[in-house]
Amino acid sequence: MKKILILAIALFLNVQFISSQVESVNYKLQYNSETCLFDCYLVVNEGEAKKTLHRAQFNAQITLVAPQASNVHITESYMPLINNQDSRSTHPAEWEVSNEIESPHQLKGSRLVSIFPELLPTAFYNDVNAGDEIKLFSFTVIPTLNCAKDVRLYNNNEDPSSIGKGMAGSDFRNGFTMGGVEQKYAGNSTTVFPANPVIEDINFSRNHSINLDIKMAPTTGSACQKDLTYTVISPNGEQFEYKSFLASSTKDLQRGDYRVIATDNLGCASEKKFNAFGATTSLESEVLAEAAAFDSGIFPNPTQNTFALTINAAIGTKVTGDIVNLEGKVVKSNVVELSLTSNEEVISINADLTPGMYNLSLTVNNMENVNHKLLIIK
Repeated sequence: MKKILILAIALFLNVQFISSQVESVNYKLQYNSETCLFDCYLVVNEGEAKKTLHRAQFNAQITLVAPQASNVHITESYMPLINNQDSRSTHPAEWEVSNEIESPHQLKGSRLVSIFPELLPTAFYNDVNAGDEIKLFSFTVIPTLNCAKDVRLYNNNEDPSSIGKGMAGSDFRNGFTMGGVEQKYAGNSTTVFPANPVIEDINFSRNHSINLDIKMAPTTGSACQKDLTYTVISPNGEQFEYKSFLASSTKDLQRGDYRVIATDNLGCASEKKFNAFGATTSLESEVLAEAAAFDSGIFPNPTQNTFALTINAAIGTKVTGDIVNLEGKVVKSNVVELSLTSNEEVISINADLTPGMYNLSLTVNNMENVNHKLLIIK
């Protein structure tokens, strides 16, 4: 009976000892939009560590996969703390880059960066509990491109081992031991990347020129994510920089959805669509149908001064027009301004311009733009 009691007590103490250990951890990367740094965390899945022995850092390795052309630099260390037996130390053990391999066969275009903590003198964590996310160190990746999607933690199960081609026998596997030599590392948590900029609204208008007012959401941008650039993609896939799109001719506008892509300095991007001819509601479809039936012409052309504009369209169609030069500048405004009272009208226009090539730019129902080349001669 005595032996059974002793055995039971031993088993109980052993269970207590085991349960007081951290059993499983993950590593996690998170971009910090306040510091403009990447933070690496220890995520505690199971167990706890309260006693000094259980809080001791025995060994660890964290491997980052980054673009080959980038530079990874550890900027600050946080945990574990040196001489922290009483959980009062403020001096962190330094995490340092120990080994790098560029573009191994299985990871062409990438750089493997192995990082270890300083272990002498022995370093300790504070009290550790399941569910804790403990910041280990912060680092930069310069340059940061593609919204940091090509920065990640090494995957022990998928990435090349030490015998892989181009690995030079180096072991980059992630690992973590604490309170003993038993391996605690279980895998990687989901990476938190920088936030994408958000286009809240696009106000598009056109008359003699194109206007595009892009409103970004209030949450967009930080001290880290700035210098937004805008790309406009037409329905047929043609790309414009923001300024070049504004400078393009209204007559070249296409039906269908345009896309605006906003991109910040980290390469994070989002897009929103707009239609140069408005939404296709039933009322607008009717207006568009009327505009599609619009027909006009000018004669004589060339002319020395006066010419006639003929218009064939539905009664009630509103037509305005200006004469613009080849640079898009209005040189004579409101030469046409009427609402059709019949299906065909002829208007005499006195150009009174110096010889050269111009455009008669017509706007139909405040939407459709029609342009006629006009040559003024002596």
